[in-house]
Amino acid sequence: MKKILHKIWIRVINKYILFSALSAIFLVSANYIINNLPIFTGENLDEQFVMQIISEKIGRKEIIQYDSITFINVSNDKQLIYERNKDGNVIKTDAITDRKKLIQLLSLLEKSASYKYLILDMMFCKGDTTEHDEELFELISRMNNIVFVDHDSIEIAHPCLKEKSAIAEYSATITATNFTRYEYLRGDKRVLPLKIYEELNPKKKINRYGWGWFSAYLTDGNLCQKSVFLTFDTKSFDNKVFVDSLRQVNGFYNMGSDILMKIDNENVNLNEDAMIKKLSTLNKNKYVIIGNLIEDVHDTYAGAKPGSLILIRALQFLNQDRHLVKLSHLLFWLFIYFIVTLFILKRNSVLLYLPLIRNCKFKIVHYFVNSLSYTLFFFALECTEYIIFH
Repeated sequence: MKKILHKIWIRVINKYILFSALSAIFLVSANYIINNLPIFTGENLDEQFVMQIISEKIGRKEIIQYDSITFINVSNDKQLIYERNKDGNVIKTDAITDRKKLIQLLSLLEKSASYKYLILDMMFCKGDTTEHDEELFELISRMNNIVFVDHDSIEIAHPCLKEKSAIAEYSATITATNFTRYEYLRGDKRVLPLKIYEELNPKKKINRYGWGWFSAYLTDGNLCQKSVFLTFDTKSFDNKVFVDSLRQVNGFYNMGSDILMKIDNENVNLNEDAMIKKLSTLNKNKYVIIGNLIEDVHDTYAGAKPGSLILIRALQFLNQDRHLVKLSHLLFWLFIYFIVTLFILKRNSVLLYLPLIRNCKFKIVHYFVNSLSYTLFFFALECTEYIIFH
C-alpha cells in the first residue's frame, strides 16, 4: 500500500503537473485583475460583433428588456445661456436643457411618487446660470431617489446638490475612443449605476480588499468584478430604431411634446392632475431616466448608443448579477489553463490530438496547426462562452 501511495505522490509532484497547476492559478488571478481594468483589457470590437451576430443567427439572441424603464428625451427642449465679460458683452453662448420645463417635469414626477429611481443624465455646472436655478436645485435636493451626473472636470452648481450626484463617465485613450467597459468603482468612489444599486440593495454593497489594481472585490460574500463589458442589441446601428422600439412599448417620451404640452393653459389644474395620475401608473416601480437620447450617443461594438442607454445597461448588469464571478466559471478556466500549459510544456498541440489533423499526411497542415492551435483553441472557447452565457 505504501508503495502505491508513493508512486501516486511521485506522479502528483511531477514537475510538469506542478508547474501547470501554478501557471493556471497565476493566469486565472491575472485575468481577474486585468478584467477589473476599464481599458487595455484586450477586447476586439469587430470580433465581439461577429460573435454576437453568430449567436443571434443560431437562435441564442440575448433578449434585452426595457419594460422596467421609462426614457424621457430632452433633446428638443433647450434654452440658451450666455457668458459675458466685464463690459457685459457676450463672449460665449451655450445650449442647455430648458430648466423651466425640467422643473415642471420633476414637479409632476415628485407628485406622482411612484417611480423606483429617477436618473437625470445631465450635469449642472457652476457658471451655467439661469433665473430658474434656485427653484430647480431646491426641488432636486428635496426629492427622494434621484441622482444626476457629475464629472471630475466640472464644479457642481450648488453645494446642496452634491449628495444627489454621482460620476458617470468611461475611460478612453487617444487610439481607443469607443466605449467598451463600464467601471463601477474608481478607487472607492461609486459611479452612478452602482450608487443606485447600493442604495436600493444596501446588503449588496461592493467592498474592496487589497491595494490599487491588485485588489479583490466582494459583494454579499461573493467575488465580483468592478468593471464589466456591456452587451447591446445589434439589430441596427441606427439609434432611431432603438427609439422606435421603445415607443412601441410606451417606454419613450419627449419631455415637451409628449408630456408638458398635454397640459394646456385653459385647464391647467385638470390636465395636471390627469398627467400626474398617468405618470403614477406609467412609472410605477420603474427607473425613469431623463436625458438627450438623440444627440448624446457613443460608439460601441454594436453601433452608436445613447449615453442614457449605457447607464441603464450598466445598472441592469448589476441587477442581473452579471458582475459576479461564478465558481464554476473560475474552475472551468483554471482547468483550461492547466491543460494548455501542460500541452505547451510537453511541446504538443491541442489540435494535433484531433484524428482528422493527426492523421493528415501533409506536413504543412501540422506546421500551421502548431502555429495557430492555441489562438484558435482560445477563440473557439471564447465564442462558445459568449454564445452560452452572453
